[in-house]
Amino acid sequence: MGPRGSGPLSCLWGGVLALILGCASVPEGKSERSPQYPLWFLEQGKLGSGYGVGYSQAYARRDTAVAQALRDAAWRIVCSRRVYVEAEQGFTEDALGKHFHGERYRIAVDTTQVEALLKELKTLDFAEVGNMAIVLAGKEPPPSVCTARTEMPSSAPGWTTTPPRKSGWIYAVGMAPRYFYLYNSWKHAEREAYLELARVVGLQVWNLRKARRGWGLEGVQVTESRAVLSGVEVIARWKDTVKGVFYVLVRMPFSGG
Repeated sequence: MGPRGSGPLSCLWGGVLALILGCASVPEGKSERSPQYPLWFLEQGKLGSGYGVGYSQAYARRDTAVAQALRDAAWRIVCSRRVYVEAEQGFTEDALGKHFHGERYRIAVDTTQVEALLKELKTLDFAEVGNMAIVLAGKEPPPSVCTARTEMPSSAPGWTTTPPRKSGWIYAVGMAPRYFYLYNSWKHAEREAYLELARVVGLQVWNLRKARRGWGLEGVQVTESRAVLSGVEVIARWKDTVKGVFYVLVRMPFSGG
């Protein structure tokens, strides 16, 4: 019997082994090409009014994802026009510090407006990023520059740590962790931005402090926010790929009266 590896079968196995080793050399969670995001997603503020961005899970059938994301876009456009936000957070405070004990919230819109708007909206652009599908919805085509694709910037925009300050506007940043389905991370970050706006506009705080024998001073704090938000705009989105944190910047006109 001759030496192993001299026949065509060995060549086949050699090719398979090389393919496996080649794949193994790519670090986990990395790909040869970074995801491409539409500019209208990363810098939605450049679109102007009349547009909405909707999120969805990516499905095997694209039309299913588009329909779901389009409905989500309609809901978000209605939210941007006028939305009622109510949120409540509970904390306790003791010798060890302040402890968060949970939050409840409610975001309410006129659903009849969502259904009516859905009949008028068009899907102007569509993209899939990982397991997420996103659509740009509106009635008129967006500026062509906004449909360009680009990678997520590696450096954090300044607004992630210091929101802009501009007369006549309130800015807020929402953050969310990395969930399995990417669209959930972006939706939750946007929701947190709305809740932060509500805290700024309509925050009330109740403090209850009592002394327990031998335990010192114990405090209970409840913060409640109730506000009607009008004219909210999503300005920008950014993802910290290292820490897995998602950021959304929003703003709302505010007279301060």
